[in-house]
Amino acid sequence: MKLKKLYVFVEGIDDVMFVENIFFPILMRYYNDIDVIQYAQMKKLKTNKLIDSIGTLGFDYLILADIDQEPSFNHKRKVIQDRFPVAELRNIVIVISEIES
Repeated sequence: MKLKKLYVFVEGIDDVMFVENIFFPILMRYYNDIDVIQYAQMKKLKTNKLIDSIGTLGFDYLILADIDQEPSFNHKRKVIQDRFPVAELRNIVIVISEIES
């Protein structure tokens, strides 16, 4: 059986706890292993290299972000893609209200 691994990039520790408590039970039905990575503290170059490596290895990833003060869902996705140009748009998930709420 092929290893199905998912990397979930989140902004902060509250987001890590949310993903681990809410999404893990659901996602573990589809993945053998899930890693949550906080990207807010990481340098852009390091995060982009990590995303590129994950894609090269054939693993899945999601980048979760709060909409914060951005005017629209699409604008926030563009902001995230500008920060991480190696990320595919379909892998960027914007949450309308703050995740930790």
